[in-house]
Amino acid sequence: MKQTQDQRSYVRLFQDAGWRLVVFLAGFLVDAAIGSLIFVSLIWFAWLIGVARAAGVKPEHLEVFGETHFWLNYGLFVIIALALGTRAIKGIFRD
Repeated sequence: MKQTQDQRSYVRLFQDAGWRLVVFLAGFLVDAAIGSLIFVSLIWFAWLIGVARAAGVKPEHLEVFGETHFWLNYGLFVIIALALGTRAIKGIFRD
């Protein structure tokens, strides 16, 4: 009887761990999709800078836009990395 109870507890343990993994992966995939969408929009912004250059916008303005693009991109990926790290740490210490 004890062996059956141990087997059930191991099965339950792996089911719970599997469920936590699925929940973490679902959140991770949503975050990755949001990050990818933002990344694509920033690439589109860079393309717009190229179009503006071809249209004859002053180089000083393009330089400011390019620097803004860089810092927005940099800050965004730092925020995404911090959100992912926070979620992972919360997932580790939750139980």
